[in-house]
Amino acid sequence: MIRTTCFLKIAFGLLLVLVARHPLLAQSEENALLQLLANNDHAKAKAVVDLIAQRQPGSPKALFFQALVEKNADSAIKLYNDILLLHKNSPYAPKALYKVAQYYFVKGFYFSARKNFLDLIGHYPNLAVRQDASYYAAKCLLMTGKADSARIELQTLLASEPSQDVRELVQDDLDELQEEQQKSARMAAQVVPVKAAPPKEQTAPPKNFTIQVGAFSNIENANSLKSALTKKGFAVEVVRVQVNRRYLYKVYVGRFARQAEAEQFAVAMESKFGLSYRIINLEE
Repeated sequence: MIRTTCFLKIAFGLLLVLVARHPLLAQSEENALLQLLANNDHAKAKAVVDLIAQRQPGSPKALFFQALVEKNADSAIKLYNDILLLHKNSPYAPKALYKVAQYYFVKGFYFSARKNFLDLIGHYPNLAVRQDASYYAAKCLLMTGKADSARIELQTLLASEPSQDVRELVQDDLDELQEEQQKSARMAAQVVPVKAAPPKEQTAPPKNFTIQVGAFSNIENANSLKSALTKKGFAVEVVRVQVNRRYLYKVYVGRFARQAEAEQFAVAMESKFGLSYRIINLEE
């Protein structure tokens, strides 16, 4: 084991010298590291990265490779942000920015994710992942209820003849948007019977039921969904609720006197807009 480790250090030390003299080899070095991670050989990958960090401490390359092998996502993002702050002109800066944008997207922080994807496209137009960044920037619009704007960006991206992988993702989203639009048109054509108003002398029952259509850790995402639904004519409110020592921002639609009324309205709304829901009794 000791001999193997020494041999690894010597071999990788020679590789570092070659990379320093020939920068184009850096990409193959990164690919080799990614292959180790793909093979779940994390120990060997970590040993390689530690050697890089020892020989080039604080360099953008060392920070980027350390982030790649870091198992804690928040710690990895800190390393990527260090690259953007301290080495913004490094060839590793756009890669770090893409990783940060992906992190925000997975976390559901779609406003921050979109901003970073757009920054990547604007500052690095020739980057290999430019088409992927354009797709996810449009996807952020879709995830925050801005379907019309998302459709325009997706159609523009499709017209630019993207790679097959991106084209398939874009086409799937456009097909889904088209299907939702057709469902909305069919529902709008249906005649909805209007219930007679109760006599004025009767006291209206309390409206203790509502429909929850979202719960976010970020109030911006909750307000974005509220804005999208309000524009469609729904009565929407955002309520802050403490759950396990943290706050969630829940999005409620409407108030109903009976659970059956809320369920009927929610089913129609789900069919029209594809929104998942829960019926909430506010008295409980």
